[in-house]
Amino acid sequence: MLDRSEPWVAFVAAAPSGTRAYDLAAVVGQPVEVVDRIRHSTSRPQMAAQRCEFAELFARWHGRAPAEADWPVPRVMNGRYEWQAPEIALMATLVGQMSVDDIAVALTARLRTITSDVTATRTKASVACALARSGLQTGDVLGGITVSEAGRQLGTEEPVRDAIRRRELKASKVGRLLVIPHAAWQMWMAGRRPPPDDFVSLASLKQSLAIKSDKLAEFAKLGYVPEAALFHAHPGQASSIRGTWYLPKVVAEQMLADRRAGRPMPWQGKPLMTNLRQTWRKWEPRKHPPTCETCARIWGASGAPASWDEFVERYPPLELGAKRHLTRQWSPGLTPTAVARKAKRSLSNVIRAIQNGQLKARIENGKQFVSQSDATLWVARGAQSGERAHEWVALSTASDRYGFSLDELAAMIVDKRLTSRIEPAGPGRGTTQVPWRQVAQLREEIGFTEEQAAAKVGVSVPELRDLLDGVQWRLQSACIPLVTVQALVKRRQSNHGHTVEDAAAMLDQSVTWIQQRLAEGVARLHKTRWSSRAYLTDLGLEALRQAAIAGSAEWTPPSNWMICSQAAGLAAVSKTTLGNWAAQGLVTTAGTSRGPVYEPESVKTQARAYWANARFVRDLRPDWLKAEVPMYRPRGRRVTTTAHGSRNSL
Repeated sequence: MLDRSEPWVAFVAAAPSGTRAYDLAAVVGQPVEVVDRIRHSTSRPQMAAQRCEFAELFARWHGRAPAEADWPVPRVMNGRYEWQAPEIALMATLVGQMSVDDIAVALTARLRTITSDVTATRTKASVACALARSGLQTGDVLGGITVSEAGRQLGTEEPVRDAIRRRELKASKVGRLLVIPHAAWQMWMAGRRPPPDDFVSLASLKQSLAIKSDKLAEFAKLGYVPEAALFHAHPGQASSIRGTWYLPKVVAEQMLADRRAGRPMPWQGKPLMTNLRQTWRKWEPRKHPPTCETCARIWGASGAPASWDEFVERYPPLELGAKRHLTRQWSPGLTPTAVARKAKRSLSNVIRAIQNGQLKARIENGKQFVSQSDATLWVARGAQSGERAHEWVALSTASDRYGFSLDELAAMIVDKRLTSRIEPAGPGRGTTQVPWRQVAQLREEIGFTEEQAAAKVGVSVPELRDLLDGVQWRLQSACIPLVTVQALVKRRQSNHGHTVEDAAAMLDQSVTWIQQRLAEGVARLHKTRWSSRAYLTDLGLEALRQAAIAGSAEWTPPSNWMICSQAAGLAAVSKTTLGNWAAQGLVTTAGTSRGPVYEPESVKTQARAYWANARFVRDLRPDWLKAEVPMYRPRGRRVTTTAHGSRNSL
């Protein structure tokens, strides 16, 4: 019989009903069967089952927390050994020090020692579940911060890893993790230089400057952006490895004003050293021999650059075609036989074309060669042999058409730079003729002087210089290429927009009414650099149309309506696209004294439809639309551009 007056008996009898008998037996040092008999013989009031764990029972009985040796041997429950507090505490100290597999091995060895069961095992899955129940993660470490956590605090991980590689930030391996001590992390963060309050990020100007690449940072690194400096972004903001470029707000506003006024940016016309180094490495092994006439003409009398410094000075101002030639693999060209095979003509036809000046050939090591470009042009023009009458022109015709004087043409014939013949028949029998294609090729090689080009275009020399600025031609020598002169002629012949008289006729209004609206600022006239003709754009014409519809009644739009530039920025499209939407009735618009205004919600609605069907590889949507639809996959085929400018569909 048990003595009910024994303290341990009273302790067992008073234990909550949900307490496990195994824990009670371990605390009081009695068999489990005896503890069960006492608990069953003790009547308790009907109440919800309560549970008291081993640690709390031990503290109540012994007056102290249990040590690791005081804990009972783990029991097998549902085919697995139970988890006890000492084992969980040991697991917590191992987290961050070793991998989950190694933790499972260490806990298995401990479990086998305690239970004397050689089959006892802690698997990787059971350790992962125990970690999850305990609220622990395998990335948790003691006394430091992981690189991943540091990257989350900083906004980007690369600057942290770069600082560790350059030994600016102390870190050590803890198991598989790279851990930064808290003191080192705080010291490194304190040393980062934030931008002044009156500075703005250089990258924030990309959209306003219409730049979609990452060249702005490269320009700043080369010193092409005034007063730009490297600073470290505030925590939580993305930054590059070495920092982010900032510049004073005043300088940024001046750059934007220059951009709107059409003035050149500070970096325009200046070389990029990275591109020049790559070109230098490509050009050196591909340097053409001294017999290359094109290279001799490109470099001039001083010859090819002999050093890197000379190359940096002389290469950037060259034209694009000259740069392509210099970096091309050297080839003497095609033999007449290869040209005949390419043109699917007889060899005699090719030889006659060379003799008649229709196909240019040069002598290399005693053999004739035709360049690839000349052969391609000759084939495209019909592979003419030069024996037909229409392929020859009189000297006077060649002089009028290509701007050479008769004396210059005669000198070319004497120097054998120009082929000639005596016209055998017709009204001009007995006169000297030259092949017009050969004359055109000579003019393309020689170019025009300013006076000759001005006469060809039909303008004065000062007007010609303004036109040259419009086509962004860079002066290389005293001569202007034929293609540039042809571009100037086309530009002068081109017309843009609508004149005031045209707008009056289209809107059924008087010219005076149009001029009054222009004075009020409803629209404005534009001019090109190469012409004094004033014209109205389609947007200006639409503003006048809206003004005519509104009549003389002054209408005040709601305060949230936007002008053209603001609405185009809201939809991230051009003003022309926005004007097309308005013309098609896709957006709500109205005319005012300051021009057309647009209702923002209608612009957003049309922008959603437009960008949902846009066929672009890069996500160019506005920020508000990206927030609405974060994931973006463009429809249709992805279009890429090859190195030669051709378009491929993937």
